Amino acid sequence: MLLGIVSQPLLSMADEQHDLPQVHAINIITAIVRESSVAGVMSTYLDRLTVEALKSFLSPVWAMRNAALQLFGKRTFKL
Repeated sequence: MLLGIVSQPLLSMADEQHDLPQVHAINIITAIVRESSVAGVMSTYLDRLTVEALKSFLSPVWAMRNAALQLFGKRTFKL
């Protein structure tokens, strides 16, 4: 569900004045990845999380790039 939200295209009105569901989804995923009690379950999704984080680096919205960088950092730490 959250990965589906992250992969949705941004609205044309996306800017720094609006909270984007994609950014919230990435932040929630980052918190889940950080949680060691679900590390075994999350290992199944690490490849897809990496792809979504890398794709989000190209976003025109700074909040999206920032959230993606945080996710990528937590994901890399799990390796």
